[in-house]
Amino acid sequence: MLREKPAGIDFLGIIMVINGMFAIFSGIDSLVFASFLSSAFSVNLPVAVAEVAQFTAVWGSIILALGIAALFIAYGLFKGRGWGWTGAVGLSIIGIIISIMNIIAGYWPSIFTLILSGIILYYLYRPHVMAYFGKTATAPPSDAAAA
Repeated sequence: MLREKPAGIDFLGIIMVINGMFAIFSGIDSLVFASFLSSAFSVNLPVAVAEVAQFTAVWGSIILALGIAALFIAYGLFKGRGWGWTGAVGLSIIGIIISIMNIIAGYWPSIFTLILSGIILYYLYRPHVMAYFGKTATAPPSDAAAA
């Protein structure tokens, strides 16, 4: 049986590739910045600068890993793999959480990421998209079954 690919899957895969590339570059940039902070103050590293450097290195590593994961997930989306769907759902949820944290911290442009992640999550849970990836939507109980 040949499955027909939903129209938005390729678009979603392209967005995932772009997002992954930005995350990879951002993660590398954070790691370079953390290294710069550590080396620039290497003689008598103030505690606050050391903490910022450590936080930046950890955060940069997380963002780098998410970027690499996004590229693999994009591949799974393009190929119609179930794990691609699962990964895309996971990254969308992570995007929502990070966006909410950024908005709480006062970075209002994250509202766009929040909206985009919500739209992606909604699309991934459409029945025809779930079916394409071999996922089954749980049907609500019918009144006839309750009787």
